Amino acid sequence: MAEKIIDCISGKEIVATPEEKYATQPFCKILMEDYGYEKSMIVTRPQVRVKTTPSDKKGYPMDIVVYENIAGNKEIKMIVECKKPDTKFKESERKQLEIYMSFSGAKIGVLYNGKQSLYLYRSKKNDLDIFKEMPSIPKAYENINEIGLYKKENLRPTHNLKNVFEEIRGWIVANGNITRDDEIASQMILLMLCKIYDERFSESDKNCEFRATLQDSDEDIENRIKKLFIAIQVKYEDVITSKDQILFNAKTLRGIIGRLQSFSIIQTERDVMADAFEVFIDKSVKESEGQFFTPRNVINIIIEAIDIQKNDKIIDSACGSGGFLVQSLRKLESIIEEEGEKYGWSTAAKIEEVKTLAIKNIRGIEKDPFLTKLSKSYMAILGDGKGGIFNEDALELPKNWSLQTQANVKLGDFDILLANPPFGKNIKVEGRDKLSQYQLSYYHQKGNPKLKKQGNVSTLFLERNMQFLKIGGKLGIILPEPYFALPSYKECIEFMFKNNNILWIIDLPHNTFRPHNNAKCCAIVIQKGMPQQEYINMAVAEYIGHDHQGKPIYDDNKQIKDDTFQIIKEIIASRKNSDSKIFQGGGG
Repeated sequence: MAEKIIDCISGKEIVATPEEKYATQPFCKILMEDYGYEKSMIVTRPQVRVKTTPSDKKGYPMDIVVYENIAGNKEIKMIVECKKPDTKFKESERKQLEIYMSFSGAKIGVLYNGKQSLYLYRSKKNDLDIFKEMPSIPKAYENINEIGLYKKENLRPTHNLKNVFEEIRGWIVANGNITRDDEIASQMILLMLCKIYDERFSESDKNCEFRATLQDSDEDIENRIKKLFIAIQVKYEDVITSKDQILFNAKTLRGIIGRLQSFSIIQTERDVMADAFEVFIDKSVKESEGQFFTPRNVINIIIEAIDIQKNDKIIDSACGSGGFLVQSLRKLESIIEEEGEKYGWSTAAKIEEVKTLAIKNIRGIEKDPFLTKLSKSYMAILGDGKGGIFNEDALELPKNWSLQTQANVKLGDFDILLANPPFGKNIKVEGRDKLSQYQLSYYHQKGNPKLKKQGNVSTLFLERNMQFLKIGGKLGIILPEPYFALPSYKECIEFMFKNNNILWIIDLPHNTFRPHNNAKCCAIVIQKGMPQQEYINMAVAEYIGHDHQGKPIYDDNKQIKDDTFQIIKEIIASRKNSDSKIFQGGGG
């Protein structure tokens, strides 16, 4: 029996064809959530039919039709033709779309397959239809000529960031001058830094520089972006060097910028850089290194549970794209904002205080050079703390780190450690000197300790992370669920529970790291060297905001199903109410 789904516009039950699941339904959500179109302005079922010839009486059914105001007022603004995913658009499909636009009267036409998009604008010249590619589609009630002319206050977060990045990747593959995934990823990171820089430092009364309008030539867009990038190089010369250059050609830049320009990356509730990395880096490369990133809502749960204070010294021993460090910085910003309001500090004074704390107290270690540079760049533009991120193997003997790292990162020196360490059955740690640092590298034979030939990477990270902490310091870490259930991890459980205080155990849903990793995980907060409190605080998240494919999931009220917000509220309430020592969150 054919799979059925509910059409998000009409509410009708329809057959879940690939076009519907991966193109039509996602694009309808993008129209409503990212571009502000009301459901009453969109028609999917029953399908609007458009003539393909003057004598055509039956017409061809359109997947999505968008009206200027209320659906059915006969003034069609946009038509969308949806195709199967993972197929390149053919020239014949573009020509067919142009015919539909001419006969329907639509000024805007879209081809979309979930991975790739094409935007067309129809105008008239000498009574002939002229079709031109557009950098973006207009928002609801927006004039064609207003596309891209946005001030900072006009930018809005997106709930469909992964879809946007998939669409951008499709555009690059189809139109770009760079084809290797690692090079595309590096270039996209530089562009994302330009976008974040523009959001932070553009003047509030002027249009953002990160823009692509219908009137702009490719050269206009390219020149603006390169000017932005030069500003970043000057301001952050210790992170972005003269060797770093924007290499995308002008046409590629137009398509990328057009698809990002209306969104606020800073406000978007996802780890933007991690999402970019997941989309643009080949899956096999990530799996070989265990490089899977933590959703921002999970990071926020752990940060609230660990209760960061103003002067805490914070480290992430496998910081990746900097997700935990960025959110820690934002937590410090909220603390300083509150303190500044109390004492009447100026905005400049509050910014300087945050910068001082970040430089003094935030540290990160990352083995991958690309990710080290990424996290340093991200921290530099969002606040500071870039100088505290080091390209090292955190599991290595500290004496083998660079002198700069040794001077800034010491065992037993931190109040807070936040980590989602690499995990994977094929990731092993070897080397006698390296393994001998860790209690969990030994097994006992007839009562005598014996050093293993290989160590489990996540197990050793657990112990190294505890070594980084002061007595009374707190570790917030994500671990695979087998650590809490299988006999083979008995030593890890004993290590965690013996002589430490388990503050929180938070059960995360299976979809948390899908589709990139199938591991079912828990987040745990441990206080080093302190007696166990009477109750362990516990929470269960049944929904994390996305499904097994990484796509948003919604409740009956069209709200994203995400238990983390309620859990965070209850964590905050539990701090205020000393009698609230255990609870269960989640359940929808």
